[in-house]
Amino acid sequence: MKRLESFARFSSQFWILCFVTFLGNTSMWLFLPFILIYINTSLGISVAIGGLVLAVNTVLRMASLAVAGELSDRLGRRTLLLLSLLTRMIIFAGLFLVKDVLSFMVLYCLMGIFISLGDPARDAMVADIVPEARRVEAYSIMRVAINGALIAGSTAGGIIAARNLPAVFAGAALLCGVTSLLVFKGLEETYSRKAAAQSFVTVLGDRKLLTVCFLMVVIGFMLGNLSIILPIYGKLVLELTESHIGTFLALNGIMVVIFQYPVSRVSQKMGSTSSLVAGCLFFTGGLLGMIGVVAYVHVLIAVALVTLGELLIIPTTTAMVSGLAPQEFRGSYMGLYNLSVYAGFALDSLVGGYVFDINVKAVWYISGILGVVALAGFYFFEKMRRSLSEQ
Repeated sequence: MKRLESFARFSSQFWILCFVTFLGNTSMWLFLPFILIYINTSLGISVAIGGLVLAVNTVLRMASLAVAGELSDRLGRRTLLLLSLLTRMIIFAGLFLVKDVLSFMVLYCLMGIFISLGDPARDAMVADIVPEARRVEAYSIMRVAINGALIAGSTAGGIIAARNLPAVFAGAALLCGVTSLLVFKGLEETYSRKAAAQSFVTVLGDRKLLTVCFLMVVIGFMLGNLSIILPIYGKLVLELTESHIGTFLALNGIMVVIFQYPVSRVSQKMGSTSSLVAGCLFFTGGLLGMIGVVAYVHVLIAVALVTLGELLIIPTTTAMVSGLAPQEFRGSYMGLYNLSVYAGFALDSLVGGYVFDINVKAVWYISGILGVVALAGFYFFEKMRRSLSEQ
């Protein structure tokens, strides 16, 4: 009852925004786990070239994120959300309708500009409508909505793809259209002033931040294997069905929704060093475990281990970076942190695809090596940071 009363203190605008976030992210997860499968099996493009297309998409996504925050202050939160959803609807419809390879590749690359364009606007809108004392709780609820969308989208996408693979794009377009209508009718504009442009020049002088960001590129590469390489590995090597692939990706979202808060509580008691080391061990064990996978249940165990690593590392490093940041540069610090994770995803899309074409299991060995690098990096970084704080 107390929890229901607590939720009731959030405005209807917040809950509409949560639902919009859920629907918008569901549209993305309808197709994302199956994009390399579609490129390879339906368009006849190699996994390496498909990985290059995904890398370009991710680079453009990163570039749009670099300016999206300022755009949300200049154009408005609601306006940018609508722009992102409507352009995605048009592009998804195009991906469903086009049949030639070049048009598909161009459209998919362009989608990178718009797929996350509304994310900073969404986060800013939460801050606009929720009092500061309740924002941590509000962003936690938003994270549940995002991961709930992963569960719903990847599961529904697997069911749709098993019957008609291109139909996942039609479903994504329809969902973006419905979500756009909900934003237009249900959400009010919340921004009230224009913000000055931000720059990363000062931020780039912080060596501690750059060290963490480098390590997060490594973590991003490893985490990217879960949604980029593992689906195509499951399809071509393990001969799993699309429904199986959608289900093991849904497991990641289910674990985040259920275990993120209790794992974070345990992580706080463990301390940042132990949490990061344990997270790297889970990451490394899960990805190396893919080498010997012979049954679907083994894939589920590997995904569970990687997810445990994610639950330990992502909140810990986010808090670490926010602690490193001076108040006046906190947004820039967090922006560079987020970009570093996307850079890891882009690197995995590019390098992982080429490695997969050469040797289908080599990417898991590389991930194991990177896991050791991340573990050592976090351990010595934390040791250095504590040594400096004691001086």
